[in-house]
Amino acid sequence: MARKPSPTLTDAELRPMEVLWERGPSTVAEVVNALSQKLGLSYSTVLTTLRILEQKGYLQHTKEGQAFVYHPIIDRNQARKKVLKHVLNRADSAADQPRRKRMSANLDAIASYLRPVAEHLVNGLILSAVIFLGSLLAFRLLFREQRWSASTRH
Repeated sequence: MARKPSPTLTDAELRPMEVLWERGPSTVAEVVNALSQKLGLSYSTVLTTLRILEQKGYLQHTKEGQAFVYHPIIDRNQARKKVLKHVLNRADSAADQPRRKRMSANLDAIASYLRPVAEHLVNGLILSAVIFLGSLLAFRLLFREQRWSASTRH
């Protein structure tokens, strides 16, 4: 059975996105060259990953001569917010709607809190670490909200 596609960036998808965020619009060959220095990925592997990213809405391409040039349409901050929103939705899926709205309103605050850490670590950061940090912050907010709710009831 095929695996369900990840709504956020996987580690394999994050690598070419990092190249495109750093370099800007690039051909498949340029992304391969940038990645091959570290990972030795083949042209077809990178092309497949770029097509998946395009289907997910992270990239678009234009044709310049014989080459496709891929352009990121979601920046790093938007990608981080998408991850955090996904984490919050998973952590809060059984909770009531008003609390979910309050937590979503805090998304920008969480993203700004994580931004300096993520920017410092972004080159070597594995996406699961971002998800873990987002989860910790989400649960911290939930704990604070539950403590606050309990203290206001007395």
